[in-house]
Amino acid sequence: MLILCSLLISEEFSDITLVCGGNEYKVHRMVLCAGSSFFAKMIRSQFKVKTKSTSTSKSCLLQKQEALTGIVDLTDDDPHLVETVLNYLYCGRYAFDDALHSGLGLQRHHAAVYVLADKWDVAPLKELVSHRFLVDGREILDGAMFLDVVQEIYATTPENDELRMAAAILVKRFVEWDNLDTEDKERVKEIPGLGANLGMLYIGMARDPTIPEPCRCCKSPFDSGAELPLWATHICSVCDFPAKAQRSFV
Repeated sequence: MLILCSLLISEEFSDITLVCGGNEYKVHRMVLCAGSSFFAKMIRSQFKVKTKSTSTSKSCLLQKQEALTGIVDLTDDDPHLVETVLNYLYCGRYAFDDALHSGLGLQRHHAAVYVLADKWDVAPLKELVSHRFLVDGREILDGAMFLDVVQEIYATTPENDELRMAAAILVKRFVEWDNLDTEDKERVKEIPGLGANLGMLYIGMARDPTIPEPCRCCKSPFDSGAELPLWATHICSVCDFPAKAQRSFV
């Protein structure tokens, strides 16, 4: 990864240029194609692929001239978000400035990065951002203001999207229905798909992935205070499962 990071910084051996917001990013087709099926399809078809622009007037075929010049125009994308996704593709890091992004601003940033990762079809980054969205949303102080973020997410993501369910989990956790005014209650009702996702959470058809399930051995709840990654092994503090099960086979 360090070698790829150095290539992003030095721009050596670059063979394609991304133009966005007046900035030029001299990058490498091999890296883009390996990490993004969006760019892989674009390059294989000589850049003649439809973009997922949020503006229907700009949703058109990329010109064949881009294939000849090696320049891709990303007018619809935010340059800061482009840099974030490129940093992930080259360095394997999801980095952001803590001084600029905190609280609801951080949640908006996560949502915006997720939308671009979805557009570029960078699945590992989508999963990582969705998890960070849940973890960083543990201290939402204003549930009514968080509804603005939820509306943005449901307006920019497809049905049954992972980030939609993450937003619904946080709404269930922090948005107190009795504390909402009439206008905010109507907003909750009018967000397409939010009611269905909340219903799935309340009846147990979906669950919060950051909270481990009860122990399969003694049914005791695991301690969810530690921020463990999703792939980590959770050891029951009551019966020592699954460590106990592993020792029984030794």
